Amino acid sequence: MPKWGTMEKQILVQVAFNFPGEQDFSYILPPELAGIAQIGQRVSVPFANRRLIGYLSAIHTPKPENDIQLKSVMEILDPEPLLDAHSLQLAKWIGEYYCCPWGMVLESFLPPGLKGKTILRPKQQKYYQLALTRIEAESRCLELRAPRQVQLIRLLLERDTPVSAEELRDQGEFSPSALQGLLEKKIIEVFEREKLPQVYYGRDAASKTRPSPTASQQKALERIREGLEQNKFVCLLLHGVTGSGKTEVYLQAVEQVLQRGKQALILVPEIALTPQLVERFRSRFGERIGLLHSQMNKRERLWEWQRLRQGIAAVGIGVRSAILAPLPYLGLIVVDEEHETSFKQDKMPRYHARDVAVMRAKMLNIPVIIGSATPSLESYYNTQNGKAGLIHMPERIQGSSLPEVIALDLRGQKGVEPPLFAPQLKDALNDRLQKGEQSLLFLNRRGHYSFALCKECGQCVKCPQCSVSLTYHSHGHVQRCHYCDYIAEPLTECPQCKGALLSYAGLGTQRLEKEVQALFPQARVMRMDRDSTRGKNAHWDFFAALKNKEVDIILGTQMIAKGLDFPGITLVGVIAADLILNFPDFRAAEHTFQLLTQVVGRAGRGESAGLAIIQTFLPDHYSIQAACRHDYQGFYQSEMHYRRDLGYPPFYRLTNLLLRSKDQDLPGRTARQLVNYLSRAKIEGLRVLGANQAPLSMLRGEYRWQVLIKAPSTAVIRQGVNKALEFWRKEQLPSRLRLDIDVDAISLL
Repeated sequence: MPKWGTMEKQILVQVAFNFPGEQDFSYILPPELAGIAQIGQRVSVPFANRRLIGYLSAIHTPKPENDIQLKSVMEILDPEPLLDAHSLQLAKWIGEYYCCPWGMVLESFLPPGLKGKTILRPKQQKYYQLALTRIEAESRCLELRAPRQVQLIRLLLERDTPVSAEELRDQGEFSPSALQGLLEKKIIEVFEREKLPQVYYGRDAASKTRPSPTASQQKALERIREGLEQNKFVCLLLHGVTGSGKTEVYLQAVEQVLQRGKQALILVPEIALTPQLVERFRSRFGERIGLLHSQMNKRERLWEWQRLRQGIAAVGIGVRSAILAPLPYLGLIVVDEEHETSFKQDKMPRYHARDVAVMRAKMLNIPVIIGSATPSLESYYNTQNGKAGLIHMPERIQGSSLPEVIALDLRGQKGVEPPLFAPQLKDALNDRLQKGEQSLLFLNRRGHYSFALCKECGQCVKCPQCSVSLTYHSHGHVQRCHYCDYIAEPLTECPQCKGALLSYAGLGTQRLEKEVQALFPQARVMRMDRDSTRGKNAHWDFFAALKNKEVDIILGTQMIAKGLDFPGITLVGVIAADLILNFPDFRAAEHTFQLLTQVVGRAGRGESAGLAIIQTFLPDHYSIQAACRHDYQGFYQSEMHYRRDLGYPPFYRLTNLLLRSKDQDLPGRTARQLVNYLSRAKIEGLRVLGANQAPLSMLRGEYRWQVLIKAPSTAVIRQGVNKALEFWRKEQLPSRLRLDIDVDAISLL
């Protein structure tokens, strides 16, 4: 192992790794690698007794220091950097802002299918075609006495295009000897060509005429054009009511970008929104789009990542992680439904894709559009204090009106559970069926029954690894935990008292589907939730069925509550509006208003008027009342008074310090020590909200405690986080205890 004293002319490099830790590690770069090394490449290096892959983060020749033992880089894995200077700059910001080692951030920039030394190369596939004219081939069929050879010739004649070896294998009846015989007789010929990953973009969409923009759309496009022409960063909140034409603004803005030879990136919060958005973009831009989402396999994601990186794909469309995709000619970023909590990563690095999008646009001096009918309070507040521009689109396009919304009061109903359908909703569903119109039923709870209750001891049957009840699923006849995916057969006795009187209760989408089918046997019913869309391309199938009016009643969870634009839906029914409102979360009212406003906005987008019926036990709550009036401003004013009085975002920054361990006592004991340490530090402006069990006190087998800190500025929050990390280092806490730092926390469960 070389010492600096004898290797003064060697080059020193820094390498970042994908594991917890603040520092990069120093290595010697051997002379034979010095000419090809570049920042952003992956390298193979020795680490302890292992060989690890890391990222070259710096190359320099500092002053040598005696007696420092350094290992050498073993191999450079990439012919050119996978991460350009902008990606490295953005990764550094993400790591610093979200308190995450930047080696872990760098790993997030690369697709999951990227392994080994090279970027994905297309596989070579054998193809067979006729070597004779059609007339000659027909003639040879009459002469031949080998049935399988004749069958193969007939297939090639029928297809009139080369057929892959893989397709021939799938046929089954064609043997290798038949192929070899035809090759020897020079009746067919074989050649190789690249086999590309078959990324599914949905069915071919008919090209639509580019509509003339409305006045509010034109205003938005002019603001965007100004930023493009001046190479200037501008953040615009496109606040348009449901059905106001925000997507058309995105499309025409992308057209402007592509005309300038640039790329565009479109972020959506859910895979369920992808099919309809992709169809509209594909009808406008053809094969120039590239997709990135988790239902694609690794090879497909890697292929699309490369198309974007090489500039072959000009328009990237994807979910949260797509904000880190490599687009070297990026000229515009769009974040659709910016208010959605799914844009916040729930594991390290815990970034918010919307906020990263704004920072990325700022670094590149390009426009970023964040759009929503129900903007987050933070985003709308930024338009009031000058951090973002506001474009309001208050009316639906083509003259259609917002749906009438009725809140049905369920108070005073007999029984433990609310009725599935109030008479008014039942009558409305029947009326739509008779008219041949489509209806949408929303229930934000999966499964058949939401819990099993012991009538002897009163305990709920809970997941053994999480502090939540198991949900009964009729499909498969299992009980499932929706947090860790633990599965068990339905119990016949209580695990606590061994009593046999187990009662299943609560309402989920599977039970709702069964009840709807029983109540309306003539209706074509489709359920859309995470259980029914597990299959590859399942979202496309649902989308096609709705579009082709093969469904009368669609029901499901929040994945049907946003983004869907079908003129045939004239009725929306919300089965239980209070589920989110009763969550132990200061954002519960905001989420309730957003979800209700979004789901009722699915109705009445065509020529027929829309109606939405909300069943609730809290009809007078300001969030429900505002949703009934389509009144964002009214809700915003009410909620902001509450947030200001209690010191919550957007007036204060909030960070969750989450301690977790399989040792039951360790997180709580350490959390209390951490609170004392932070309190003694007396950081001006920092408020420490005590050590408390997390609402989900146990998750995936780990016990969880949290310490919430808040402050009026990011700088003060950073001081608090640094103090917490100082405590962590000083105490030399056991490795079985983990600390998760969630900056700008969204979920406090």
